Amino acid sequence: MTKQDIFSSREGGAEEEKFIAVELSGLEELKELKLLEYKNFKLNDRNALLNDIIAEDSARKALREIKMTEGRTSFFGIRRGGKIVAGGVLAVAAWYDGHAPEAHLYSTNVAPEWRGKGLAQILIDARVEKARQFGCQVITVDNEAKNPIGLVSKFNGGFILNGVAQDEQKNNLFELSRNIDDHSDADNDRKKIKTDSPKPQWHEIELDNIEAIKFWLSQKPKWVGVDIKNLGAADDNDPKNWVLIMENKEDVKQQKTGD
Repeated sequence: MTKQDIFSSREGGAEEEKFIAVELSGLEELKELKLLEYKNFKLNDRNALLNDIIAEDSARKALREIKMTEGRTSFFGIRRGGKIVAGGVLAVAAWYDGHAPEAHLYSTNVAPEWRGKGLAQILIDARVEKARQFGCQVITVDNEAKNPIGLVSKFNGGFILNGVAQDEQKNNLFELSRNIDDHSDADNDRKKIKTDSPKPQWHEIELDNIEAIKFWLSQKPKWVGVDIKNLGAADDNDPKNWVLIMENKEDVKQQKTGD
């Protein structure tokens, strides 16, 4: 499998900014990716030398994982000014009993000063394409319930919210999935669905009302989350100021197939 480059451009004033998501396979760049994660989780205020040692150890483990999984675990990054400013990981499960492998996205990180420029979306698109090359039919991703802005790029990437779980610290996680098809531009497909299809019934649920979301997910036929709406400022990441738009799963399926 060749190294995958995914190109995307975003307009920024008079200039056009171009960002490229590429697979990372070197020790130093994997180490840099880990240090970015520390920065996002505010762990970079620890002893710098200790951070460096831990990051290098994690990078060596990542290299071994790439080799042991024959590339099914892939690390992606976006560089700007010679530094990695965003990154994420793709894990593809091995084939079993004739079933197509499934893929999972995790550890998506964007440097705070580079958020809001579509980098998370570029990383999603790159990893979806890689999963498609492995023959995956389904790709999944989790999103912390307390991070509504993180849901935006996932919904734009064609994912639907179809479950709620908890991590080891008992924090609520939204579970999302997407069927990988022949359409690479999920965002445009989604916009076309919204404009060309009859408007289905939907519910708007406060994003911090986890029990209400669970209730609609448990209904038969099932309802799923398909979009998110901000009730305040665009950069407000408080779940109380966001609502989840939920539609009947059968309506979503009919919109996508055109039935």
